[in-house]
Amino acid sequence: FDFHWYPEAMGGGKRITNGEGANDVSAEVVEARVQAPRSLWDPSYIENSWIADTIGEPIQLIPRMQKIIEKNYPGTRFAIFEYNYGAGHHFSGGLATADVLGIAGRHGVATCHWRMREDNEFEQAAFNLYLNYDGEGSRFEENAIGLSSIAAEQESIYAACSEDKKTVTIVLINKQANSDLAKQILLQDIQGEPSLRAFRFAPDHSEIRQVSEGLKSIESGFEIKCPPHTATLIELKL
Repeated sequence: FDFHWYPEAMGGGKRITNGEGANDVSAEVVEARVQAPRSLWDPSYIENSWIADTIGEPIQLIPRMQKIIEKNYPGTRFAIFEYNYGAGHHFSGGLATADVLGIAGRHGVATCHWRMREDNEFEQAAFNLYLNYDGEGSRFEENAIGLSSIAAEQESIYAACSEDKKTVTIVLINKQANSDLAKQILLQDIQGEPSLRAFRFAPDHSEIRQVSEGLKSIESGFEIKCPPHTATLIELKL
């Protein structure tokens, strides 16, 4: 079951994916764009859109569609083969895209972004963060790791490990405009301090850069401080 999803979320009176709004980077549109991926899953989030106004509740698009599938055509696979969150040239488009990729992976939904342009460097950065974060082909791992609850308005977190469980990759997205995201991440069933690498794109650069400031290995995990409006991948070698 495949359909297209171009969000109707509004910020400052503009739709984040349409007309002027698609390239708008005012504070109101940026905030709406960064929060919009929550409508794919979050039972606590009601976006500003005619869709949410019409149904009178959180959209929860993926769980909603999965329930319809299970009721009518159990076992059917689910895909969103066109989506776009606007402003691929801006960090807000990059953060939204990185969030959507994590959500799709967590829920097992096949997706296809439409469409990548040469000047959409931040959208490309979101894909690079998962598929080639060190420029040498290193990728986000494929075996999902369960996470404790998160503050979805401020952050998104996605984690996975290699088949042998010796490599763990974690993506942290700081949605906050003015505050650092300070996290302590602990992993079960590991001992000692893992070796760490961290890679990030930020509002002032779409290039994925290795970073070390604010990153510290601790017993069974790590501590990190992510600046505002950044997406960071942390690689742990156990």
